[in-house]
Amino acid sequence: MKPLTLLLCLVWLATSVVARGADTSAEVLKAAKNAASVHQFDEALRLCERVIVEHPETPMRCYEAQMTIVTTLAAKGQLAEAAKAAHLAMDCAPTEAAFDNAVTLAANILSALDHNVGRANQLLAFQETGPVNGAINPLEAVGYPAMPERELAFDAVRQQAGDNVVGSRLRAYTFLLSGKPREAFAQFADAFHRSANLRDMQSAATDMASIGLRAVQGQRLDQKTALQFLAFGPNNTDEKSNTEDKREDPFADILPAPPAVGEGGLAALSATDLAALRHLRDAAKLYAGDPWVEIRIRRLAIIALQRANEALDDWGSAGQKDWYLQLALTSNTGYETESSLIGAQAAAKGRDLHLGGIAALWNEIDTYCAAHGIEPTPLMINIRKQFINTTTVLSTLQSRPPQVKYLQKPAAF
Repeated sequence: MKPLTLLLCLVWLATSVVARGADTSAEVLKAAKNAASVHQFDEALRLCERVIVEHPETPMRCYEAQMTIVTTLAAKGQLAEAAKAAHLAMDCAPTEAAFDNAVTLAANILSALDHNVGRANQLLAFQETGPVNGAINPLEAVGYPAMPERELAFDAVRQQAGDNVVGSRLRAYTFLLSGKPREAFAQFADAFHRSANLRDMQSAATDMASIGLRAVQGQRLDQKTALQFLAFGPNNTDEKSNTEDKREDPFADILPAPPAVGEGGLAALSATDLAALRHLRDAAKLYAGDPWVEIRIRRLAIIALQRANEALDDWGSAGQKDWYLQLALTSNTGYETESSLIGAQAAAKGRDLHLGGIAALWNEIDTYCAAHGIEPTPLMINIRKQFINTTTVLSTLQSRPPQVKYLQKPAAF
């Protein structure tokens, strides 16, 4: 087989994304709300469940469906189940405003269930202060609904979701929609591990801080601290490793150790898949690093290589950063330089749940260029600016303080 044909086949083999059916979730959700409005409660619940099971890749629609489940159960008088469903709605809320709306609904459900505002206001106070001065989240005792059919459907989705950033995020949402926030957070972290380009790193970091961590903790007060850590790591913003006031890792007590580097992360790849991906990686690396190979094949090779790195979850493996960096500093084309710097940044990030290693990489590039009398190219300067912009965006994202309005009397449904 010719090298070009081989690489095209290997790129195709390395691509693994679940194929979803046509997205009819908007129409089904509308039908569910209409059914609820005319007191066809069982039909409304069935249609909401269909939205969630068939399209977990649509976070906002799934959230709206889950909120409709809450209000429908409450209207049926099943307030205990509605409280559990509200707990789930808080976890899967894709935005800050959606989370706050879910909190308000959960508080109202608790007050209606208890015929008093005690637990409801306890939940609201927890949103305002977090776990200080003995404050607790009463929904921890409430728990989550039993969802055997949803879980069965999501098991199949997870197996087919793929071995890329999109697949990890999809698995995360299936866990959020199953009442398993810690498993969801691990999948968001898996997406961050796999991320190579800065756009994916920023998106995965935001998911970790604003959705994953919030679901585990039951409140959103720690988002800024988490984003600061994701942007800079344990050191201060000047990245001097000898500073005394280190940032604490906000994820240390939440996440177990990830799978070993190069074992496919949390995608549960088979031994056959792993062997094929390693073959792809090694072959692509050989072509990408050979200056005697024509440029169009080297371009395909570096695409295949980085896809294999993502699928294997092997960013940060031994020697990887230096290999990409050497290729970037000696390449003769803009494409090779850009792709190699992307790979070098991903390798420098490696297994860390922050971007501090990339800052260290750019300091290393400065040192190399100064020692060899090399002027950074406009492309290198631009990629560095993109990195700085990413850390700036992450570290300056503002979260609106929770707008808590304590209940004066129980709600009625």
